Parts: sequence; structure tokens; C-alpha cells
Amino acid sequence: MQQIRLNLDEVAARSRSWDQQPKESPATWLLWDFWMQKLTKVDGASLAIPAPSKSCGVFSLRADLGRPLLLGTSGHFSQGKLETQNITWNPQQGSLVGRVRGNGGEPTTLFFHVPAGMTCKAASLGYDQVAPKIVEPGVLALDVPAVREDPIPFALQFTGTPGKPTMRPFAAGPVGEVQSLTSEK
Repeated sequence: MQQIRLNLDEVAARSRSWDQQPKESPATWLLWDFWMQKLTKVDGASLAIPAPSKSCGVFSLRADLGRPLLLGTSGHFSQGKLETQNITWNPQQGSLVGRVRGNGGEPTTLFFHVPAGMTCKAASLGYDQVAPKIVEPGVLALDVPAVREDPIPFALQFTGTPGKPTMRPFAAGPVGEVQSLTSEK
């Protein structure tokens, strides 16, 4: 069995550009597992994940902004790039709005991070009220039916006070390294 030790600061920086290295990074990262539909909060830059042979993982990496945000989707490995548009946080209204359609006209589920101290009080999809569900602490799921034409609007209303994201110095280094794990007998 092997594991991969990742430097999440480098993963995020290189996904934006190979020639820019930020001076600071978020103190906490949110890692969404596409296959397991599970959230991992990571304090700092380092994370080790198992890498079983003949397997693959798909993850989305988001900075913990202290407010609700899209973690990923069930529809496509791009984790929202194809299914969603114009997702915007309005701090005065405590709302997260955007547009969504399924992947290839198929149903999809949007997964959102809801920080501690905040609650979703209302949700709408295509202007109809819907009931999102909490799938694990801090993760809200919004089921989207098949939408074949233009994307439809969604809106989530929250109560509570968002936190302020904290920053720390950027941790430069390799993106990751494979480590062998041996079992003791």
C-alpha cells in the first residue's frame, strides 16, 4: 500500500499558473472527495491520502473562506466547472446564488460547505422552494433535476455570521511525493 503526501498550497498555486507563487495561503483547505462524497478539512498545507493500487481519486480543493461555498458536484469530474455558472456570495443578504444544469442533461447534486455557526434557512431552484439536505456536518446537498436547456437559477439563504478566513505563509516545495507503507507483523 502506498500513500501520497500532498502540498495543497502547491497544488492550488500550480492549478492557477506555473509562474506565480503566492506569498500567503489559506490556513485551512477544504478537500471534497468526488467518489466518496466526503469533506476533509485540512489545517496547513500537508495532507497524506491513501493510494491503493489500480485505483483513482478525484478531489476538488477549495480555500476555507469562512462562508458557504460550492465544494463540488456529483455530475462531472470538473466539480462544477461545467454544471454551474456565476456563483456569487452576497454577504449583506447572506445568500449564495448562481445558475446550474445537470451534466449532459442528467440530474446532478451540488455540495456546499456550510461553516459552523451558519444554517441554510431557505433554498430555491428555478424559483421554486426546495429542501436541501445535510449529508454530513458542514455539508449541504442540493439535488438538481435534469436540465436540458439553459441553466436554471439557484439560491441559498443563510443565517449566522460567516467567519473571517485566516492566512499563513505559503508552503513552497514539491506538489507531492509517494510514500510506501509497510505493515508490521
